[in-house]
Amino acid sequence: MISFRPPYSNLTGGCCLTYIGTEGFTQALAQEPNRQAADFLALLLLTGARVGELLNAKHDDVADGAWLIPLSKSGKSRIVLLSETARAIFACQPRVPGNDFVFPGCPRYGNPRMVAPVKAFERVKARAGLRDLRLHDLRHSFASLAIQAGATLYDIQNVLGHSTPQMTQRYSHLADERRKQVSTQVEQAVAAAQRGAREG
Repeated sequence: MISFRPPYSNLTGGCCLTYIGTEGFTQALAQEPNRQAADFLALLLLTGARVGELLNAKHDDVADGAWLIPLSKSGKSRIVLLSETARAIFACQPRVPGNDFVFPGCPRYGNPRMVAPVKAFERVKARAGLRDLRLHDLRHSFASLAIQAGATLYDIQNVLGHSTPQMTQRYSHLADERRKQVSTQVEQAVAAAQRGAREG
């Protein structure tokens, strides 16, 4: 069961969106007039990718429901398996002749790829009332939501491409909360079974 809490959850080195914060963020995204920027921000949340990884994404790196990141922060390549929504967002990005970037830049300014959509992000934050959110916190939010949905810390390490388990430990308290929820659900199931036995 996903918990409904305030928009933020504190995290070492940043914060992450809770379910209710994510709801507000996605609603604000839907109202963002810069649709290229909105798609970029949505993919950050849906994939847990780093900003630089997504800025460097190329059409030829996305195929068969997977996105190949040739060079991640760890110095290694990694593959991100895409959800249906993420696949659809990647697929709707238009190809620009002579430019293979998924999010191309403005030719007028000589940028082959898009720069980080900071202004659009600020508009979305203001609309959603999420003043303290940073772009990199969308990566943390992906991990938080994944853990609430049942992912383990091992899953998070692999999906986010962390080179060591220590890098994933910042999410350990979220995993503890999830385990407590599981224990509570088991307790409730046992209690319901006991009531049924008494009444039977």
